[in-house]
Amino acid sequence: MAAPGTPAANARNKMRSTEAASRLEIPWEIKRLPRNEKEGYGRSIAPIGQMFDRSFMPAEKRPVRPAVVWFRTQEETDKIDKRLWDMEEVAVAARLFDCAKVYVEDIETTVERETYAKTTPTVLFLDSRGKEVTRLVGESVTANQVYEAMKKTAAVDFKTSLEVFVSRYKDFLKRFDKAMAKVSDLEEEIKGHDEHLARHDCEPARRQKGEALEDMKKATVERDKVKAEEPEAMRVEVKPDRSFAPPKPKEPTPQK
Repeated sequence: MAAPGTPAANARNKMRSTEAASRLEIPWEIKRLPRNEKEGYGRSIAPIGQMFDRSFMPAEKRPVRPAVVWFRTQEETDKIDKRLWDMEEVAVAARLFDCAKVYVEDIETTVERETYAKTTPTVLFLDSRGKEVTRLVGESVTANQVYEAMKKTAAVDFKTSLEVFVSRYKDFLKRFDKAMAKVSDLEEEIKGHDEHLARHDCEPARRQKGEALEDMKKATVERDKVKAEEPEAMRVEVKPDRSFAPPKPKEPTPQK
């Protein structure tokens, strides 16, 4: 098993840009277990993968996304949450996953509670088709184990390894944070020059402000350039048999 990674909270705190730091927040959605509703039959239990159903989308536009479903009680402590999720690699990897949080108090049937959350916390890892790949159970589960389970799950759908993706995106985040911080520093510098000029209009302050404005133009261009690299940093190659898009027709063989 891999060595423990950097706590996500530490990585966020080291970042000077709130926009960069926000990308290390896991985007949890609070959900309930899915139900099928059929006229004349009422509501019935649906497969858990239906929680992330995107069948309403055209197949060629349907994203391939595995999922993490975290079953927890409303009383679980921050200590347990931190043990499970506070790892930079987990936070970055979560950008490729649908992330759902289900409170066991909201589970309607005993059958479902026994199936999914007999012990809490329980974390289910589903592939893009909603099939369970693995699960982790109990308060002793660590973020490092979560990351290993995410790697195993991602490997079902993606040719690109999760480790390669995480390393590439972490590199992007460092450069993005640096570019954003440069712009923020110059904004503060220009604000200081404006305040000085309001009190005492002088040639040195006007010159320094002009230089800062020129630097701001360059810094803004660099920030926008780095930000435009994010789609490439997010790119992963999907296995051919895992894409929802219909296969492209084969080119006809040229007649001799």
